[in-house]
Amino acid sequence: MDSGKDIREAVVKYSDTLYKICIVILCNEYDVQDAIQDTILPISGKEAGIS
Repeated sequence: MDSGKDIREAVVKYSDTLYKICIVILCNEYDVQDAIQDTILPISGKEAGIS
């Protein structure tokens, strides 16, 4: 099983939902972008072997 592929699929599948939830809670586009990056980058970094 390719966990990198799994992560990419999860990002594609859930990114719109994550965006919608964040925009409702944060009400600021820049904060939403930061929240999404803070959510996705640590997961993708761990997969890439970056600590």
